[in-house]
Amino acid sequence: MKIFFDTNVILDILDTRRPSTGDSSIVLSESIARRFEIVITTQSIIDAYYVAHRTGLVREDVDRSISWLSDHVNVRFISVFDIQSAIRSGQADFEDSAQFFCAEGEGCDVFLTNDKKLLGQNFGTSMLMLTPQQFVDKMRRQ
Repeated sequence: MKIFFDTNVILDILDTRRPSTGDSSIVLSESIARRFEIVITTQSIIDAYYVAHRTGLVREDVDRSISWLSDHVNVRFISVFDIQSAIRSGQADFEDSAQFFCAEGEGCDVFLTNDKKLLGQNFGTSMLMLTPQQFVDKMRRQ
């Protein structure tokens, strides 16, 4: 299984004060244990790093976590094709759309996000759009 982690899921993993940190951390550890492929974008790393520092997390902790994450997941660039697809999609949130089309281009089975607006979008794809909690529930049923 190939799972795309949206930026907000990465932030959950970095910042234990966030409400979804538990589920996001479970998805990360279970995905690694089950040898699922995890995909994130360079843009997500940059954005998560910036937000983590702005919210007062200790730089050394963030550095260590981002470094570990970079060693254990597949980090991909958002391509020009993804950007063009996001523009053509007409979706309101350009960044979310670019992330989505990157995930689709990578052949991901699941797009993991806590973004309620993104979960409600119709991209016309078979890729599952799930919250970390929904994914944890799905894993427990299997």
